[in-house]
Parts: sequence; C-alpha cells; structure tokens
Amino acid sequence: MTGAAFTPAGPGYKERNPQELWMPEKTDPEEEERRDLEHKLEQTLQELRVVQTGVQILSAFLLTLPFTNRFTSTTGFEKAVYVVSLVAAVVTTALVLAPVSYHRRHHHLGDRTEDLPDVIRVSVRLTLLGMTTLMIAALSSILLAIDIAVGRAYAVAITVAVAVVFAVLWFCLPVRRRR
Repeated sequence: MTGAAFTPAGPGYKERNPQELWMPEKTDPEEEERRDLEHKLEQTLQELRVVQTGVQILSAFLLTLPFTNRFTSTTGFEKAVYVVSLVAAVVTTALVLAPVSYHRRHHHLGDRTEDLPDVIRVSVRLTLLGMTTLMIAALSSILLAIDIAVGRAYAVAITVAVAVVFAVLWFCLPVRRRR
C-alpha cells in the first residue's frame, strides 16, 4: 500500500468542493417543513413529560387521603372539593398522556408527513385542556388543604389569589407575548 492515497470513497460518497464543506447542504423545502413539524411535536411531547410527573405525584397524594384517619371528620364541602380535585387530577393524567398515545398510534399506523399538522394541532389542544384541568386540580387541592388547616375564609381568599397567579402566568402572559 505504499504510495496509495486514502480516499473516503464508498457507497453514497459525494465529492465536495472544500469551500462547500463549511456551507450547509441545501435541503428540500418539504423535508425542511417535515423536520420543523417533527421538532414542534417533539417539543410538545417533552413539555408533557414534565407536566406528567407533577400530575402523577398530585394524583398519588390525593388517592391516599381517604385512607387517613382525619378524612372521616371532613365536612361535606371538603369532601366535595376533594372529589373535584381528584377527578381533575385523573382527567389531567388522561389529557397529558393522550398526545403521547395519539402520536404513537399515528406513527404505528404509518407516519405520513401530511398528517403531522393534525397530530400537532390535536396534541396542543389536549395539552391546553390538560393544563386547564391541572389548574383546577391544584386550586381545589389548595382550597381543601387550607380550609382544613386554617378555615374557609382564608382558604377562599388564598385560592382566589393563587387562581389569579395561574391565570396571569398560564393564559395572560402567553397572549400578551403574542401581540
């Protein structure tokens, strides 16, 4: 092998001008759009992974409450708030897991690029619904905890204040940013 020059030629090798090595390869606009859509979907699914953990912790905590000694002494109002909180947490779990399932089923049935906008649209809607039910679960949980700890008047006032924080951060801030 003396005197033989090494060439990286092989299947699919394409000779490129040295100046082109620093320039990105040109991509097909459809391929670029598909990559952008896949990136948007992956971002949504990643956000849901973060939310899912919190929802599971809240649901697990709520599921244990009826088995505590103090739960039997709660009022009808407190039990009703508990039921709202538990149901909202469980519905949130279903909503934040649905986009993952929807994406998996879509991918399994044939990953067609033209369906990606629909998958993203459905995933975003389910995510927004899940965030709304998560807010309901969190607010009803705080109402229940503070009502038991210090009384209903404080519980309602603090829950309203926390609801305003949720509304500003989760709904008003994104809308304001869009303008």
